[in-house]
Amino acid sequence: MNKVQDIIDDLSRRKRSVSCSGNVGLLTYMRYLGFVSADAKTQGHRVFTHVALSRSTGGQFTTHSIDCGHAPKREMKLPYVVGTIRLLKKYKDELDLYIENGGV
Repeated sequence: MNKVQDIIDDLSRRKRSVSCSGNVGLLTYMRYLGFVSADAKTQGHRVFTHVALSRSTGGQFTTHSIDCGHAPKREMKLPYVVGTIRLLKKYKDELDLYIENGGV
């Protein structure tokens, strides 16, 4: 199985207990997949961009945001995890190609 699918499967399996921080936290997974995060206007919220993904989708992907402010080392709110899983499934092929090309 490939790494992107492994991440999707792990998040799906643990969706009620995923945290932002930690070795298997959402931020770690997103960074591995090439997403770059920045603080959003609201404290604790993170906005993700991915230049290569945006380019490969003709600008279809722009940003993705989550809220890590409640407690970064505790479980995230379920809708943020479900939305991230949906995003990863939608762009799985493009992310697979990104990983295969060494993240370039």
